[in-house]
Amino acid sequence: IAAVINRALEEYFPETDDSVRIIAEPGRYFAAAPYSLTTNIIAKTKVPASRVTNDAADSDQEAYMYYMNDGVYGSFNCVFYDHVHPVGVPLFHESADDDDQCKTPALLWGPTCDGLDLVQPNFRVRRLVEGDWLYFKNMGAYTHAAGSEFNGFARPKLYYFIDQNAWMELLAKRLHNVAPFSDEDEKHSEGGCESGGYSSGFASDSDSN
Repeated sequence: IAAVINRALEEYFPETDDSVRIIAEPGRYFAAAPYSLTTNIIAKTKVPASRVTNDAADSDQEAYMYYMNDGVYGSFNCVFYDHVHPVGVPLFHESADDDDQCKTPALLWGPTCDGLDLVQPNFRVRRLVEGDWLYFKNMGAYTHAAGSEFNGFARPKLYYFIDQNAWMELLAKRLHNVAPFSDEDEKHSEGGCESGGYSSGFASDSDSN
């Protein structure tokens, strides 16, 4: 693994100062940042703020318990095993409600009936409604891969995304590394699609179906 990583560093970061050493645990270092998770609010309950803050002085204030379609038995198992503190941010901003004065105390729960399925305790967020989306960044390491379908809740679907500039750069590099298509290749390919052809796409999970 180290040999492959070193070749990639030399290729993509050739101007790095010689005094810089990159030391990383390959799993989390490479997997966390490329993956973002979005969850959907499926229910909410209005409660006295004291139930969230554990402060009796807040009993006359309002707070909310929100329930979303993923939890600690799914992508957020990292809350238990890695002691991660994920922070969900509303995916679509409502300028009037994003002001700090409009935020209320909240608890964020997963979809199961388990009292341990608490993802985010005692935080402040604008009032959410069923159907709102929350965004969690850097969720690629030891999350989806370690999730289960506890209580019958399916694990999240994966969608692959790349911006156009990055795609074109990778495509150009891949085309540059492809050997020229010879007459001998064409003779054995019977049209060039099955054995000697070249596709400009990159493989994903859907390609194996």
